[in-house]
Amino acid sequence: MGEQPALMTRLLDWSPVPVKFIHCVRAPLDVIATKTKKNGKGLMRNIDIYFERECIAMQAEQQLSKSQFHRVHLEDMITAPQDSLKALLAFLGVDGSSEYIEACAAHVFDSPRRSRDAVEWTDVQKDAVRTGISKIEHLHRYQEGCS
Repeated sequence: MGEQPALMTRLLDWSPVPVKFIHCVRAPLDVIATKTKKNGKGLMRNIDIYFERECIAMQAEQQLSKSQFHRVHLEDMITAPQDSLKALLAFLGVDGSSEYIEACAAHVFDSPRRSRDAVEWTDVQKDAVRTGISKIEHLHRYQEGCS
């Protein structure tokens, strides 16, 4: 979708059922560190890839209505899993019993995994992440974590 933004419009026009997008967000340093460990492309390349994808998500959000796009931050899910799940189910138009929500919430981790701690970050890499965060509003909450 980043290379061909018109594809989203074509998908929405083509689909016989409503299409909804859920954007899951986690602290950038942790996402980048995990990706680097898995794909071996190096931190700087994964920093670029991460922010390219977040820009695409930001563009998608701008193209879509609130009924088509929902963002979930991992930290919110951990802090208030029931509230996050209720909001997600409401977005999807699904009723969830309190038992269902409690059962799902019971599987949420107590804290996010800090993949970033397994990686040595240079000042240049941290600066690149800080710069990327500053350009994308839904990531501003992670600015302090890049110190």
